[in-house]
Amino acid sequence: MERIRQQTAKALAEGITMLPPFADLPSRRLVPLVEVIIGGIERLAVYRSETPGMSAQEAAELVVTTTWDGLASLARA
Repeated sequence: MERIRQQTAKALAEGITMLPPFADLPSRRLVPLVEVIIGGIERLAVYRSETPGMSAQEAAELVVTTTWDGLASLARA
């Protein structure tokens, strides 16, 4: 499980640094950012498993909206 998580973190970090505002983001900021995103997704998965009513589509939309809005906010900072 941890190996998959590490692979996911690496892929996400690479994807984020492909975005021009984050191309030079230092590792000390990039790694925690990736951990926050992954951790949030993991907690949302737990929430969905324990609380009926949120569809996979709704969860995906929440993740995408929250992530893009958060990245846009960081890019402006």
